[in-house]
Amino acid sequence: MSLPSAYRQNLEAALDPQRQRGQIFELTAPANEIGCIDFGSNNTLSLGGSAATREEFLKELARNPNFAISTGGSRLLGGTTEYIDELERDLAHYYNADAGLIFNSGYEGNVAIHATLPQTGDAIVHDAKIHASTRDGMRSSKAHIIRPFAHNDPQSLYEVLEEVKLLEPAIADGLNTVFVTIESIYSMDGDVAPVAEIIKIAKRALPKGNLVLIIDEAHSHGIIGPNGAGLACHLGLEDEFAVRLHTYGKAVGAGGGIVLCNDLIKKYLVSYARNFMFTTAPSFTFFATIKAAVSVMSGEEGNWRRRQLQDRIYYFYDRLLHHPQWEHIRRSGVLTIPTADDFIKGPSFLVPIIPIITQPGQCQNLEKWLTMRGLHTHGVRYPVVPMAKERVRVMIHVANTKEQIESLVMSIMEWAEQYAPSLSPTTFKLRL
Repeated sequence: MSLPSAYRQNLEAALDPQRQRGQIFELTAPANEIGCIDFGSNNTLSLGGSAATREEFLKELARNPNFAISTGGSRLLGGTTEYIDELERDLAHYYNADAGLIFNSGYEGNVAIHATLPQTGDAIVHDAKIHASTRDGMRSSKAHIIRPFAHNDPQSLYEVLEEVKLLEPAIADGLNTVFVTIESIYSMDGDVAPVAEIIKIAKRALPKGNLVLIIDEAHSHGIIGPNGAGLACHLGLEDEFAVRLHTYGKAVGAGGGIVLCNDLIKKYLVSYARNFMFTTAPSFTFFATIKAAVSVMSGEEGNWRRRQLQDRIYYFYDRLLHHPQWEHIRRSGVLTIPTADDFIKGPSFLVPIIPIITQPGQCQNLEKWLTMRGLHTHGVRYPVVPMAKERVRVMIHVANTKEQIESLVMSIMEWAEQYAPSLSPTTFKLRL
């Protein structure tokens, strides 16, 4: 069907500036389909295509041979089976939560939380670098005030909460609620939230207790915590959060997500979250995949993979920091890797997200350079990240061998050496 000419012209005109800046998004194939090594996907535990997960999934199908292919209705209209009820109860117990509600994706879970839970007169205060899904949910919320605080900055959080109390007397009086929403690990920078400090500051700023804490565990789930249960459980702070979101489409290697909460919040989401109420329930195989993946992720296989992942990330930084040209490249500003500084400080665990920040306009060149060498990464440009912070986002996986990681480091450094000023003899002597 042809489009009206005026509308077609409007669409083309809207895309033209993106084309000129080289910022048109395209659908891409996974690394294995283009003959590359995967340093780009979120499948960090390499469970998505593993024999262990596939075998557990097939066992789950065999245990339920009469499963239906389709559901035929929403979860409210005959789409909630005994199998789903039991799975949500078991998962809630696993994460030390009272209740859980599974969504088609982590994105949908975040939208539901932030669009539905805040009431008229409430406020949402969020980290400046939260997921797009959280932002989309907030836009539809009833919250009277929505304010960001500086990324991972507890003092900034305190100042914003003080401002919110001045703007809304009912909040200062404890009559309305402030929702403080953060992530455990941030998807573009690979840095970890100072969770304990944020909780402490938020409680100090809101002594009347009108506080709801929310944490998005998308990038910590599977890689940290007891049997991969996430950062809040790792810190023993899960009871501080009224709502936690865990996704299954990243390290766990499945799909979907779960909102962890109490029974009251679950009932409210079921009754008011429109993207849950008015969508057809996923099929049995969707839930069986989650169950199988969590079973593997939470067992000995998962524990081995978490140790292996830490070893692989460590190896990347070790090879990078011992490269003879690293200091020169770093000082030249051709590229920077902020997480390398965190590595030197010796964190309790290493994050598989590694941002290779290039000079403006160069991230695509580095991405193409790596692709030509069989290394699949993703260049991330403005407006997803600030223009001055364009980057190639590298993800380390359990399945990446040390030889592959060595090749990645060497390829990154070879690219950077093309743009870095040559070392002068004086500089060379100083380095010696």
